[in-house]
Amino acid sequence: VLGVFGWWWKLEKPICINCQVEVDDADHAIFNCDRWWSERWRLEILLGEPFNPETIISLMLKNTDNWGKIVAFINQIMTTREAEEHARQTQQQRNH
Repeated sequence: VLGVFGWWWKLEKPICINCQVEVDDADHAIFNCDRWWSERWRLEILLGEPFNPETIISLMLKNTDNWGKIVAFINQIMTTREAEEHARQTQQQRNH
């Protein structure tokens, strides 16, 4: 999963493949990336509280329902990014 972030590849300036911001790490993907704003918004509605780096731990520990919702949200982001990165690399190999 780490391979879906530009910093993992030691790019000089990792850029988010989804929103083109000059940050590409898990924190950005989970809490800030524009691509996932609607999923974050839905998650906050389901949780009934703001979802951010300062609240994630307390929200997850509050109850198992919250835990499952947050894990599902993060898994959705990571598995989508991983599949898209795999497809991108496959296409790159075909082009060479």
